[in-house]
Amino acid sequence: MSWLSSASAFEAFALVTGLGAVILLIRQNIWTWPVGVLYAAVSVWVFSQDRLFGQTLLHVFYVAMNLYGWWYWLYGGARAVDEALQVGQLSSTGWMLAIVVGVVSALALGFGLGALTNAQLAWPDAVITAFSFVAMYLQARKYIESWVFWFVINIGSVALYLSAGLNFYAVLYLVYLGLAVVGFQTWRKAQG
Repeated sequence: MSWLSSASAFEAFALVTGLGAVILLIRQNIWTWPVGVLYAAVSVWVFSQDRLFGQTLLHVFYVAMNLYGWWYWLYGGARAVDEALQVGQLSSTGWMLAIVVGVVSALALGFGLGALTNAQLAWPDAVITAFSFVAMYLQARKYIESWVFWFVINIGSVALYLSAGLNFYAVLYLVYLGLAVVGFQTWRKAQG
């Protein structure tokens, strides 16, 4: 348990707000987005201090995507006024596009982090970051497949954070792994 005492108050705050955001997301509650903004903003600082620059960039993106998701869940999509945004599903073309965007982004980010920074764990960080961009976009648009991406990303994130000594984040993403399964099942039921 000595690893617990080495974690910062910022990591603890991120753990609480991160869990809160995902639980609210599973329930399709609009408050997931402002709680997610808090989580992402604190995480920007934590990751920049640990030189995980891909994760820093990712959490800057999360701040923006949480704001976008908040707006989109309130006003976006084809639906009647005062009707909740429904859970959607990607086409096979959508799946292919999501994977291609993730791979191309991972390659670009990996080369960039390796060449331009002193980032630790640049390639694993780049892959997780790139596919998290994809998953967050799908989440903001309320596609059920976002949970599939999150499940895989969370496995990689646990390993990355343990390697970097970010133990609270490792625990958080281990919990996220289970919550991704619950989220997928819950959203699937909502599809009818």
